[in-house]
Amino acid sequence: MARGGARDGARSGARSGAKSGAGGGTRRKAAIGAAEGRLSRGRGTGTGAADPEARAASPQLDAAPVPTAPVPAASAAAKGKAGTSKAAKGKAAKGKAGAGKAGAGKAVRGTPPLGRRAGVGRQDAGTIAGPRGLRLAYVRTQGAAPGVVFLTGFMSDMTGSKALALESFCRAEGRAFLRFDYSGHGASEGRFEDGTIGRWTADALAALDQLTAGPQVLVGSSMGGWVMLNLALRRPARIAGLIGIAPAPDFTEDLVWSRASAAEKRRLVRTGALRHASAYGPVPYVYTSALIEDGRRHLRLRAPLPIRAPVRLLHGMGDPDVPWRTSLRIAERLRAADVRVTLLKDGDHRLSRPQDLALLTATLAELLAHGAAAPASARKQAARPSR
Repeated sequence: MARGGARDGARSGARSGAKSGAGGGTRRKAAIGAAEGRLSRGRGTGTGAADPEARAASPQLDAAPVPTAPVPAASAAAKGKAGTSKAAKGKAAKGKAGAGKAGAGKAVRGTPPLGRRAGVGRQDAGTIAGPRGLRLAYVRTQGAAPGVVFLTGFMSDMTGSKALALESFCRAEGRAFLRFDYSGHGASEGRFEDGTIGRWTADALAALDQLTAGPQVLVGSSMGGWVMLNLALRRPARIAGLIGIAPAPDFTEDLVWSRASAAEKRRLVRTGALRHASAYGPVPYVYTSALIEDGRRHLRLRAPLPIRAPVRLLHGMGDPDVPWRTSLRIAERLRAADVRVTLLKDGDHRLSRPQDLALLTATLAELLAHGAAAPASARKQAARPSR
């Protein structure tokens, strides 16, 4: 349905352009009007059927061990496991794949589950087959539960400063950590323009199901905050806590479609995509008609969110991309009692300054020590997964 809007608009434009005279122009206007109607419909509660691609597949693992980076000073508990980590490090150093080139080098199929692998702090990088058969790149660190999963933002990847800061913290504490790239992002396969919220959520579900064990704390940055909420609704028993960094649920509707001018909406219908300059690099943001239409099936701020796990939301009041009041809207709709919003008056959207990263890791440490230490109660009260 989502891609159909773009295709129908393009095909209608092509057919009408091939015909001359007033009749052809009339048919062209009618076709564009119909496509605009499809994009305009559906604005509201987002209660449509869930994207079938959000059902995680059972991908085959294709992994290769990677050399481990120096571990920062750890707690006494983590130091007690140093002997095991050193032994694992000696084996990992033989791998040829770097963390930034997941899947490179000689592949090792059928990597054993985390519980059977020795070496807290050991890392492996590789790829899994995503729900649509595209290879999804990841870097995984072994450690104790609850583990931590980082969910990147729109057109971002797993090599950013927030992902690496969290990874360093988790290794120092002997805690499991996973970072990965959605399809069309970073080292993963696929075209970015083919992606939608539903498809990227399905990628995240595959990573969660296949690469982690036990309860997890999800950390979502920007669009990753939307994916984070989707995962919490579909896997409530797996969620020990949530941390949103400038979370941006419903951005396709509230920040793209609603803010687009009439001319931009017509261009979206005719061409199937809008391109906006990015303040963070030379590559422009691309918003497709499929992204807009699919986003309406996953809107989260139109109704209560039956999530019971503890939640922490960090947002800069100087964020030019996602209004900080979005975090307040999320907090209002969550059914969880343990919800805290931290506003940084001088903070931007990325929150990647040294003081921002220090706040992020401190927030994770607090959540793990208090809110996420005993997720059983959250699992007991969790609502049934949405479909």
